[in-house]
Amino acid sequence: MLVSALVVLAAAPSWEATFTPEATASYLDRPNLAVVVVAGGPSSPSTQAAAMAIAQALRTSQRTRFVMTGEGLSVQPSDPDARIVQQSAALPVDLVLIVRTFPGPTETAVALLYSKEGNAVASMAGTLGQPLASRGA
Repeated sequence: MLVSALVVLAAAPSWEATFTPEATASYLDRPNLAVVVVAGGPSSPSTQAAAMAIAQALRTSQRTRFVMTGEGLSVQPSDPDARIVQQSAALPVDLVLIVRTFPGPTETAVALLYSKEGNAVASMAGTLGQPLASRGA
C-alpha cells in the first residue's frame, strides 16, 4: 500500500516540471536582474507552489543577480497588479513578477513581469506538469 502511495505521489504533475530554469529565464530581457516573485490573487497551495517553482527556476538559471519572494508584502487577493508593483517599489529589485493560477481541466499559471515603474515587460503561461516553452519558441 505504501509503495502504491509513493508511486502516485511521484507521478503527480508539478510546477517544477513546468517552470524549468532555462525556459523560465528566457522571459527575462537581460541577465543579472534582481527579481521579486509574488503570488497574486486568492491564496492557494497551487499559486504558492507555482510562485516558488518560478523563483527556484530563476535562481537555478544563474541569469539573475538574486531572486526574492513576496511573503513580506501585504498582498490582498483583490489587489490589482499595479498595487502589487507599487508595494514592491521600495525593494532592491529590477523586476516584479506576479503569478496567478487558474484551475480547470488543465491548471494554468500566468506570470506577468513588470518593471519597478509598472511597465509590463513580459508574460508567460504554463500548464501544470508540462514544460514551459522558451520565449520566442
